[in-house]
Amino acid sequence: MSETSARAEYSFPFLEGLKASIFFSWDWKDAVSKTFSYSYKVLAPDSFGSTTYSLVDAANLLKDGNMYKGDTKEEQVVFRPQISYNNTFGKHTIGALFLYEQTKNTSELFTGSRRTFAFFDLPYLNLGDAKTAQNSESYGHSAQAGYVGRINYIYADKYLLEVAGRAVYFAKAKYGTSKRPRGEPR
Repeated sequence: MSETSARAEYSFPFLEGLKASIFFSWDWKDAVSKTFSYSYKVLAPDSFGSTTYSLVDAANLLKDGNMYKGDTKEEQVVFRPQISYNNTFGKHTIGALFLYEQTKNTSELFTGSRRTFAFFDLPYLNLGDAKTAQNSESYGHSAQAGYVGRINYIYADKYLLEVAGRAVYFAKAKYGTSKRPRGEPR
């Protein structure tokens, strides 16, 4: 798993309190999973309350083995530029903020499994019975964009007037550009 982010900020010299910043992050996950299970013998009572025991196969496991293998890849990218202003003039304080945020997610998953292994010493998927082979693959793509704005006015550090707004748009890969629901980014 890899997580990376960076932020830069600039204060404008010609207007006190005016700042611009930009934030970027990139996250990556690449995971491989593998499960190989097979039945084994356990001592179990012959009946409830019995004092005699017998060797039996452990419950819920296949006698000839079962292997599952998966590979997952996920990526998230975030981009957020913002501009803000904060300044005080006597008893008056004025603040404003506007930012845009864009997030993009992609994921991919591949899985495979086989049963009926001739021996258990070499745990490789291709050594299971080919007739029992199963596999699947899935993917996902999504994007989100949003705007946030806020303006506030404070008088004498007592009275506050604030107006804020937010708009968020979602997009998914299952829609073509011309078939996205209303309000989603194009």
